Amino acid sequence: MRLRVTSHPIVDPGSGLSRILSTGPMLRNTFVYPPNDQIGYLNASRADLLRLGALFRVAATSSHSAIFIPVPPGALPRTFADYHIHPLPVLLTREGTGLRPSDWPNLRHGMRRASAPVQVTAPAARSPDRSDDIHR
Repeated sequence: MRLRVTSHPIVDPGSGLSRILSTGPMLRNTFVYPPNDQIGYLNASRADLLRLGALFRVAATSSHSAIFIPVPPGALPRTFADYHIHPLPVLLTREGTGLRPSDWPNLRHGMRRASAPVQVTAPAARSPDRSDDIHR
């Protein structure tokens, strides 16, 4: 699957990343709500779920890229009992990138400086006949 994203180069070599790929409004029907009663909530259309799966595969195979999924414009909060829960943006990275949560505010601020539209291709999903014993 090919996805159009915006690439933001990272100038901080200590972050372990070389770029952040932002989906922009591509997933405009996808909302991630924080946990309530131990359950997080992801609400998305079928097409957005397929795109989201492809984005997860891109994040899993790219050791120097992070995927940023912003909150869609016009997102409304969900009401639970007597309080409102607002949707959250999502950041997808591989564990080995070395990105710490405390690094994110500076990286997000740097995203505004430079950007370029790019097209990324998600790797194909694993074949069901593939052995789980493969080590790389």
